[in-house]
Amino acid sequence: MLSRLTKTTFTQSFLFGTFTPPFLSSVCSRSLASNLDSVPTGYALLRNQFQNKDTAFSLEERERFGLTGLLPTRVETIEQQMSRCEGQWRQLTTDIDKFIYLYHLQQANETLYFKFLLTHIEDTLPIVYTPTVGAACVQYSDIWRSWPKGMYLNASMAGSIRKILDNWYNEVDIIVVTDGTRILGLGDIGINGHGIPVGKLALYTVGAGFDPSRVLPITLDLGTTSDRAGHYFGAMDGHPDEETYRSFLDEFVAAVKDKWPSCVLQFEDFSKDHAFDLLDGYRYDYRAFNDDIQGTGCVAAAAFFNACRATGTRPRDHTFVFLGAGAGGMGVAESLAQLLVAPDYTIEQARRHFYLVDRDGLLQHPMDGRLGAHQAPFVKKLNGGAKYSLSELVHEVGATAIFGLSATPGAITEDVIQGLCQNTEHPVVFALSNPTSKCEILAQQCSDYSHGKAVYASGSPMPDVDFEGRKIPLSQCNNMYVFPGIGHGAMLSGASVITDRMIAAAATTCAMSVPDEQVSNGMLLPNLRDIRDVSAKVAAAVMEMAYEEGIATAQRPAGDLVQFAKNSQWKPQYH
Repeated sequence: MLSRLTKTTFTQSFLFGTFTPPFLSSVCSRSLASNLDSVPTGYALLRNQFQNKDTAFSLEERERFGLTGLLPTRVETIEQQMSRCEGQWRQLTTDIDKFIYLYHLQQANETLYFKFLLTHIEDTLPIVYTPTVGAACVQYSDIWRSWPKGMYLNASMAGSIRKILDNWYNEVDIIVVTDGTRILGLGDIGINGHGIPVGKLALYTVGAGFDPSRVLPITLDLGTTSDRAGHYFGAMDGHPDEETYRSFLDEFVAAVKDKWPSCVLQFEDFSKDHAFDLLDGYRYDYRAFNDDIQGTGCVAAAAFFNACRATGTRPRDHTFVFLGAGAGGMGVAESLAQLLVAPDYTIEQARRHFYLVDRDGLLQHPMDGRLGAHQAPFVKKLNGGAKYSLSELVHEVGATAIFGLSATPGAITEDVIQGLCQNTEHPVVFALSNPTSKCEILAQQCSDYSHGKAVYASGSPMPDVDFEGRKIPLSQCNNMYVFPGIGHGAMLSGASVITDRMIAAAATTCAMSVPDEQVSNGMLLPNLRDIRDVSAKVAAAVMEMAYEEGIATAQRPAGDLVQFAKNSQWKPQYH
């Protein structure tokens, strides 16, 4: 286990990583100069994942911090350590083994861990997050081997949450919290979903440079309806009633706001029964957002904007069918509807372009009490409420774009694709469900069915498409393109609220980060290798909007905001 350290001691995490926002640098320098003796020594230092350098400790450091004799004789550089990690990585044959390997590396040495992720980002992100994190969550309790940091709060702690938060060892810049009720496309898996906030925060560090010692994953262990026999760690007795649930959430958010008033709070993988209500209930009083709703909508809007660039169309030229009307589906639909809005075109007019389908069919009048508040503006009535198959609906409404967010594998069939092709020369097909096993249609299938005409994006990583000997790059609507920058921009500006205009600015910035020639070649989103540059641009756009809307509490820095965001990124380096 990590040794319990004071906040002053954890300030020393800056000793072995770099985090240099201009407004913090002088404070950090004073802390380092005056509190160097408070760095843990000996075995405790080697067990501190934020400060451990392992074989990279110099001979002088080994003498000073009581490490002499506790390490092999040779002093290595981080590059030599990386070479060893790369050799070990190549020997691993299954994705779950790679997942466990990376978790152990993170637990031992955060600096080396993030150096490895950033260097091999395209190979490691599908392991740290989708699709492998889904398999790891299903097996979470069975493959437990003393996991990395986080907090688990359950209903029995009601009335004491604020006091319990004091058990956390450090200041916090960002929290990702889940209740495990809608983990990816896996459903309600309870406390086993803790791997999601852990993985999401790793992406915050990789993408936007959040200091890993100042992030906190939290799981609200409020039961599960799934069968979790065996080693399951969490509550086993279903979920609390609605009044108890909301009271617990109110107490939790109030406790976080009191303990860490300036941190960003991200809601993650809450079921549609609660996701919108929680976002609406807290976003205007706290620096909070929901990545499933706003992040997914943001990156999908960016990709669709570029799909329109690629096909020479306007967003308003399209008619949309959505398969899936949960939190993610509604978030994407609302974000796309905003793209259609113009001075001469209202949001109400824009929503008329959308036809949403859930498990019971098209959302249309009458809804018999199954209509959510955020679904109501999109409800239609066709032919007296007649029921339609998906292919029939595509034909009936003249759909030119289809979005899959239903976690129903194979739901977008060849008939559906051919129907889209009858309505437009280049249909847009976004199959956004995670993990890959839940995808509505695979990239190669879409290309084959449409004879290379469709513009495609996925929610999970897939191979590039081979069409008549030509490689078409896959565009993955990975929320990582936007959420790290949104969180970083909100933190740096001290935005009191994360507004819709900030999300829209993030989407536009992400889209325009892709050059015209790459869009013409079928690339709808930036290259993941450029994620830190993209995140800095998104953060700057969010900051700019916060200052424009008058909701920033931090003084505007002098100079270029993009460079300011880059300078504020934690970097995995030993000092």
